[in-house]
This record gives sequence, C-alpha cells and structure tokens, in this order.
Amino acid sequence: GNIYYRENQAMRFFDKMKDWKEEKVVFGSWLRTKERREFSQQFESFKFYGSCNHNLAVPLMHAANSTLHILPDFAMDRGLMTARVFTSQMAHCLCFCDSKIYGADQFFPPELLVKDGKELAKKYKQYINKRSVTTILAKRDELMKDHTVENRAYQFVELLRHYA
Repeated sequence: GNIYYRENQAMRFFDKMKDWKEEKVVFGSWLRTKERREFSQQFESFKFYGSCNHNLAVPLMHAANSTLHILPDFAMDRGLMTARVFTSQMAHCLCFCDSKIYGADQFFPPELLVKDGKELAKKYKQYINKRSVTTILAKRDELMKDHTVENRAYQFVELLRHYA
C-alpha cells in the first residue's frame, strides 16, 4: 500500500521481519519522494516497488503466499478498510491484518489478526499450509458476506423502514 502516515506500522511490522528468509515485496508509494526512499532503505531485505492498479494487484496477490493489511493512524481509529482487503480475498490470498485497526475482526478471522511482525511470523508459519489456508479463507468468506453491496443496501432499507 501507500506509505502516507504508515511509518509507525512499518516499524512495528517490517522492522521485526527483517531477518525472515522469505521474499518480502512491498507495493505502493514508498519510493515516490526522497524522504520516503530514505525511510524505506532501512528495510534492506525488502523489495519496494511502485503502486499498481487493481487489475495488476489480483494476479500479484494470487501468486503471493500472503499479504499484510496496514492502515495509517487516522484510518485505523475509524476502521477504514482499503480496497486491497477485498482484492486479496478475490485473489484467494491469505491476508493478515493489523489487529489495532478498529473493527478488523469484522473482516478477518482471529487467525489473521496480528499485532506486530513477530506475531505475523508466528501465525504465518502456523497457517501457511494448504489445509489451513483453505479453512481460513472460508472463514473470511463468511465474514465478508456482511460487506457486500447487496447486504449494505438491505441494511440501509431496513434502517429506513425502522425510522420511517
């Protein structure tokens, strides 16, 4: 994702993942300015690329073992999930999520909620086998049903009926 205001999250997750043997790729605007490039350089074992659109994100996520969803502080407190949450689900990609995001448990099962890079490493190793991935994605599919356009429209109509 984009770097804007995600430095704290990068430190909490990326810093603890520096010694992972797995390949770590980061997409977004992390290299757009000199300041951002300098910040990103401290994570030498990560490969940083530019932003990519939705059409490219789906196959990239599908090919990945997993992804991590982090938000800037202002969005964490409000529980503002980005489109990448849904992109990862469409790509059948195991998407871990920062547990500090308000309402994250409404989008992600407990197995995918992580507080930092250390917990991410532990859960990644625990759940990366095919059987676990399939089970966790099925749990996430159930949670995601609440966030479809159809369900939101139904909830809105019900609210209108209730207060009419």
